[in-house]
Amino acid sequence: MITNLFIAAIAAGTMPTVSVRVEGDGFLRFAKNNQLVYCRQAKLTATAQGLMASDGSILIPRLVAPAGTQKVEVSMDGTITAQLANGHKQMGRLVIAIFDAKTAFVKVGNYVSTPARPTLTNPGEWVAGVIRSNTLTSTTTEPAPIVASNGKGPKTAAAKFYEPKAEVSLNVKSEIDTEKSDKILLGSIAKVSGDPSIVEALNRVDFGRVPLFGSRRGMTLINVRANIAAAGIDVRKLTINVPEGATVESKSQVVTATAIDEAVNQAFKTKFGFETKVEEKNKVNAIAVPTGALTIDVSQLNLNNTEISGIVDIAVKGKITNSIHVNYSLPSLSMVKRGDVVRLRLISNFARVEVNAKATTIGYLGQSITVQTDNGSVHTGILIGPSLVEVKL
Repeated sequence: MITNLFIAAIAAGTMPTVSVRVEGDGFLRFAKNNQLVYCRQAKLTATAQGLMASDGSILIPRLVAPAGTQKVEVSMDGTITAQLANGHKQMGRLVIAIFDAKTAFVKVGNYVSTPARPTLTNPGEWVAGVIRSNTLTSTTTEPAPIVASNGKGPKTAAAKFYEPKAEVSLNVKSEIDTEKSDKILLGSIAKVSGDPSIVEALNRVDFGRVPLFGSRRGMTLINVRANIAAAGIDVRKLTINVPEGATVESKSQVVTATAIDEAVNQAFKTKFGFETKVEEKNKVNAIAVPTGALTIDVSQLNLNNTEISGIVDIAVKGKITNSIHVNYSLPSLSMVKRGDVVRLRLISNFARVEVNAKATTIGYLGQSITVQTDNGSVHTGILIGPSLVEVKL
């Protein structure tokens, strides 16, 4: 509890004081009667309770000067230093509260209050503002120059009301097509409406390059306000809405499991000369890849009895983005058993002849198998298709 002794000491000027003012959109925070209140300028006195305004309200965060402090200094970035007889000691740094432009405030004495939750940052960071010190002559805390966004809130003589000229509403999730642009422009990640003269400029606000594929960039209110301000647009004339968890990432296209299966089927047909239906032994999942011309290439295709394996390379614009190892079974590809009738293809340098024959051994596709023709000749060849044995003479 703040005692009258402290208040009297402040009034008497027997304790080190410093006057501070936020030059920007930010607010100082104070604890007053168990309530958070805000203002943009105050005369602060170093007490054992912390830095205190003239009415006994405590600056938040609580910063206590060490014993023997002779003077308190505040830099533009909010760093607070206590000057002692034998040198200086940093007490900490001011924290600035940033509110959305549409926030409504209620006057509480020389302060304003609101149930809205602010974004907290440090002085000197983007639109938060910098700290000017020792500029006030009054010992009282001045109310913040702000009014409720509906125009019905309390005003002070110093209040200035900015009628919103445009509204910016960020998407929760934004995907940028890097085929069209590698920059994040506000118009591509938000809905912008309002005065056409300012909407056009807002749509062109640049937030830098799109993050690499597979990574995301988080967007916050302070980040959006800062980039808009850096583009020379007065953020006080805007209503800016940034949903919690808003992100920006590269747009993707999806390679489905069906597309991969079809590529393997086609590669099988090309290599072995006939069609069959492959079935996954290991589940193939859909794969997200960057936008652009897509190719699926199957290599190292190996056949072992009724199983096939290989490597699937997925490339975008000629650059491989994913490689996966696949395994399939060939249930429709039965082995040739002894006594089965097969077609024997005999190939020489001058001719190719096909006749019927009977298998005398068993085998799977790609394996050697022995057959006998109706006239009794025996040949050993390769089973290259369903019931098709090829012999090169």
